[in-house]
Amino acid sequence: ELYSGASVPFKYKGASQTSIVTGNDSTFAGAGNWNMAYLSGSDVNSTVSGKMYLLGNGSSDVTFIASKLTIGKHYRYSLKARLRSGASTAIRIGGPVSVAGHYSEFTPTGTESTFTGEFTAGNAELQIGLPANGFSGVQFEIDNVLVYPCGAVAEYDGSGVASDKWFD
Repeated sequence: ELYSGASVPFKYKGASQTSIVTGNDSTFAGAGNWNMAYLSGSDVNSTVSGKMYLLGNGSSDVTFIASKLTIGKHYRYSLKARLRSGASTAIRIGGPVSVAGHYSEFTPTGTESTFTGEFTAGNAELQIGLPANGFSGVQFEIDNVLVYPCGAVAEYDGSGVASDKWFD
């Protein structure tokens, strides 16, 4: 049925164009749910006008939102970022950012740019951080974080076929 050119019934299956990161968690216009505990000195800083301020302090330079991802599910993201000071390095987004295959990397410059990519979740935390320790003094601004679950928009449901005939 799929290859004959005949019309076949489809049903929608769980895909959505709605970001799982919304409101202040996305825009940093106010208090959100990002856990800054591992970002000694990094914060959503008012001097950056409502953007996440990611400061490399030399160790554990990662922030996260708990319980946002489903382990094993594929996600795509879009965000804006720029290097504020220091030597640029890659930033990772995913879960976790320390395990290959579970994050995507992008490298901001001094000009704010939009970055997009995909990753497969290895844990439930959505994380943003530097790839390794030792990036002391590098500073980034991050804004408009959007994360979408990937998946089938439509799937053949088989209801238009019987053992002896097809229905249109």
